[in-house]
Amino acid sequence: MLKVLIADDEEKICQLIIKLINWEEMGLKIAATASNGIEALEQAKICKPEILITDIRMPGIDGMELIRKVKEKLPDTEIIIISGYSDFSYARKAIQEGVSDYILKPVGDSELLEKVKQCCRELDKERSLVTKARENQSFDRKS
Repeated sequence: MLKVLIADDEEKICQLIIKLINWEEMGLKIAATASNGIEALEQAKICKPEILITDIRMPGIDGMELIRKVKEKLPDTEIIIISGYSDFSYARKAIQEGVSDYILKPVGDSELLEKVKQCCRELDKERSLVTKARENQSFDRKS
């Protein structure tokens, strides 16, 4: 199962995200939640999520700093930002940091579901490429 980390300083938002999707049905597991950026970074180090869903503005360190630090250590992590800020500069910075998507609050279940599915497809593609590369290396050694 792929691991998901949810970070938002509003507990209600974390709980809503958890309830909006049947995570197990998608082969996903909520590995942890965090109520601020520092806690989210610590949880990321522990659980090494394949998907991070985070707010952009949180106490401690903000979402952008969290994203940079997670991408440093876990470059293949897919990241979805859920934010109440529609300022385009946030979205542009997020894209530059390699974020998969930027969703405005209030988030709907179908929108979040589609974004999570998209992340899963990207992760599947990456895994397929890694598997092919390993198979080719193995084949080259045998030749």
